[in-house]
Amino acid sequence: MESSGSNPPGGEWEKVKELVLAAQDEAPDDVETWLATHCPSASTREEAARILRAGSTAGAFLEGSASEKHLGMRAPHPARIGRYRIVEELGSGGLGVVYSAYDDLLKRPVALKVLLSPESSSSELRKRLLWDARAACSLQHENIVVVHDIGEDQGLDYIVMERVNGQTLTACVPPGGMEPSRVVSIAIQIATGLEAAHAAGIVHRDLKPTNIMITAGDSVKILDFGLAKPSADLLRDSQTPLTIEGRFAGTVAYVAPEQAEGQAVDARADIFSFGCVLFEMLTGHQAFEGKSAMSVVAKILHQEPPAVGSLVHGLDPRLAEVVGRCLRKNPKERFQTVAELKARLSECATAVSLRGPRGSGRWTIRLGWAGWAAAAGVVVLACAVTWLAASRFRSRVQEGLYTLTRLAAGGGLTEYPALSPDGRLVAFASDRAGHGNLDIWVQPAEGSDPTQLTFGPANAYQPIFSPDGTQVVFRSEEAGGGLYTVSALGGKPRLLAFGGRDPSFSPDGQWLAFWVGNPGASLLAGSAQAFVIPASGGAARPIASNLEASTSPVWDAEGQSLLCVGRGKGMSQIGWWIADFKSQSARPTTLHTQIRRLGLREPLGSEWMRPFAWLADGTLLISAKQGDSNNIWGMHVSKDGTLLDGPRRFTGGTALELHASAAIAPDRSLRLAYDALHVATSVRSVALTPAGSQAGPPQLLLGGYDNIGSPSLSADGSKLAFSTRQPDRLFIRVMDVASGQAAAVASVPLARLARPILSGDGRTLAYWTNNNNNGYLISSQGGVPEIVCSHCGPPTDVAFDGSAALFEAGDTTNQLLLCARQVEPKPIARIVDAPSMYVSAGRWSPDRRWILFCGVRNRQKTIYLIPAATDGTAKTSQLIPVSGDGYEAWEPAWSRDGRHVYFVAKADGFGCIWGRDIDPANGRPTGSAFPVAHFHQAREMVQGPGVNLGEIGLSVARQFLVFSVTETTGEAWLQTLRPNSGR
Repeated sequence: MESSGSNPPGGEWEKVKELVLAAQDEAPDDVETWLATHCPSASTREEAARILRAGSTAGAFLEGSASEKHLGMRAPHPARIGRYRIVEELGSGGLGVVYSAYDDLLKRPVALKVLLSPESSSSELRKRLLWDARAACSLQHENIVVVHDIGEDQGLDYIVMERVNGQTLTACVPPGGMEPSRVVSIAIQIATGLEAAHAAGIVHRDLKPTNIMITAGDSVKILDFGLAKPSADLLRDSQTPLTIEGRFAGTVAYVAPEQAEGQAVDARADIFSFGCVLFEMLTGHQAFEGKSAMSVVAKILHQEPPAVGSLVHGLDPRLAEVVGRCLRKNPKERFQTVAELKARLSECATAVSLRGPRGSGRWTIRLGWAGWAAAAGVVVLACAVTWLAASRFRSRVQEGLYTLTRLAAGGGLTEYPALSPDGRLVAFASDRAGHGNLDIWVQPAEGSDPTQLTFGPANAYQPIFSPDGTQVVFRSEEAGGGLYTVSALGGKPRLLAFGGRDPSFSPDGQWLAFWVGNPGASLLAGSAQAFVIPASGGAARPIASNLEASTSPVWDAEGQSLLCVGRGKGMSQIGWWIADFKSQSARPTTLHTQIRRLGLREPLGSEWMRPFAWLADGTLLISAKQGDSNNIWGMHVSKDGTLLDGPRRFTGGTALELHASAAIAPDRSLRLAYDALHVATSVRSVALTPAGSQAGPPQLLLGGYDNIGSPSLSADGSKLAFSTRQPDRLFIRVMDVASGQAAAVASVPLARLARPILSGDGRTLAYWTNNNNNGYLISSQGGVPEIVCSHCGPPTDVAFDGSAALFEAGDTTNQLLLCARQVEPKPIARIVDAPSMYVSAGRWSPDRRWILFCGVRNRQKTIYLIPAATDGTAKTSQLIPVSGDGYEAWEPAWSRDGRHVYFVAKADGFGCIWGRDIDPANGRPTGSAFPVAHFHQAREMVQGPGVNLGEIGLSVARQFLVFSVTETTGEAWLQTLRPNSGR
């Protein structure tokens, strides 16, 4: 075997080329027999056969049955392979046949990829298949096909993948090429998937249109990592197939020059292939064409492709430059990373192209906000002219003419700035009074000493002005939390809506929209609901009857509709919806999907991007993350929820710019107020007495990592598992508590949540990823993770010996799942007479007789105990409340002797750690709840790096407990964009 990354011997490669050319000329009926008579070397024959197969079948992979294509009939297929019931053949390629199948154990459709010939089970093909599975299993990303399983049955090796409903990119490209706007949208998704693969150290090496699936909604899934080049660590594995150790691999029309020559390749080879795919999407034909594989290779090595701009009339020069740079012969002259490439594509995505039929010429108008005045003089389409005329403010703002003013200087924490409708006043939440809590303050936008509007120990935040500027409505945690109103000049606040959050006034000031609940990551049915009430207070009604969950409503400029984040009844996907105010009915938009396709992601600490202002000129403001920065973005959206242009970055700082407000001032300037926050997370520990009470104040146990979350202890406290989040991936680490040394056990590219849970013996970890909603078990020392549940929620507990785990049940809210290796998950802690109850954070008692969990009823979180029944069911009459009435509690945990329960609760109005004694004989709490650790400062909260409560990770060892704490500081800024007097 050659060493990793070495080049194949020149003579062997020359022999492969000779065989391929001769076979193509002679076109033998039996290629295998022909090769056997012309070449004595088995490895050379197999490589030549692979290239010949790729040229004849791989180009049509998944586009139809091979038997249909060549024989005009369907070939018979096995009835079952393993536990999978075969439905039909989907297609065949260079490495195998793909079937549509059904997983009878997990009750889901899958795609099953099987080796073409069972007698090859010990050959290079089998190694390639194993590499395909291992490479893809390590990549968990929304733009990469999910690999569920690998196995062998009846002498057949197979991989089980998610069943993607859609077409290959080849089938989606019309003869003349795609519209550039669609090309960019799809290309950004392909680049995002490649970026995740490269972040994991994997180069695809066979990127081509037939390995890219496009769903009905234009979502992208990259397939087939069978030719992928592994990272250096994986290359040391003796099971890595020879053909991926630097040798030539891939389909010839899309390979990079260095790959065609058999040299070692890196991520830049994928960038060349990406350029070939981009060229084909734009033009409808390949960048390098020829009558034989070798003639194509010769063109790749020695000839330049046609300039794409010469083939697509009026193409944005920036997009043409992207294609050209990807296709440079010298890898050093290409984009050096996919991140760099994706950034350039995102710039192309901000242009709006208006074009006529192909061949008739086209107008390309870049409608950035600085160019509206010039564009208004060009009659392109009547509807465009009408819309431009209505956008007078946009035509007067010249990009780049702005000033920055810091609001409320003085350190500490200042956030949630809100401008009055005329832009003259700004309200904000700040702890500047020195008592530790947030209060609402108001000051002139031009600068002056602020006036304090709220007083008392409860946190007050999320202020907004009424349309006439006389009132300020805000969220306060007083008396359980809700929306209050107070005069902008000061006075006594008055309760408007108990439990309300994120208030939004209708433009006429008659109505107030808000939402109530605790949605978490999945926005499950009943977890949150958006309402409207009269602005003076009164009965609330939902904004839409056909949404089973909704949050963050904002009004349009005419007060006829509300845009919100929601989940429709019976729908699995969260999105942005337009709710008609009068009919109380909502319809979905594609805004959220479009924004994500342009490379924007949820801001730090949030599970979704959400709108927070919809201005009179149609500008919608959001906070979003791109790369390492989290900024305020704006886009123009029509009344019906159509994206007209953008998004465009409004701010460009390096802090966490999370909340913002905007107003058009009397001088027609645009004023934008936003906060710039600095957030650090750490793990704190509290020593416990033998009686289970606090033995001392909280101490820092772990810091120094970005976005630490979900700490979990072994029973003896010697090991600590936790997650850390970086811009491109999430790490799961295990630390030796005594030495402080931590090692990475697993990494998940571009994930936001993993929620690792350590078994009591410290040997097993359970975790979950939001990328695919799969649950896993893995050794705490690392290794290959095993899927134990699909379409489930995060784990909540692991048995002491790691043999089983509890997971949240995903869309089925009133139960948990009991999961183990090679066993179908089954419901547990199922509350049979409360289907709307949301059951989360389940924990076994040490003796497994009781299950502790957080139950949400009527949007109120309470800690309950139930008996661990053999049939997994319980009734509401069996629920034993552990936390008290009148306050919310969440994230419970047992002491290791089963005599105490700990949880986070607002028993004193703040999120603090509390405990309560439990009688292990009957599960009944004894005595009152007692404090374990108080956190009454707004800058320091019991909270993980995200909104999922599981990231707090309250976990108990024999002598101490741990949890996550978030420390936040920040200030507010005012950005003023001046009108351009020259227009």
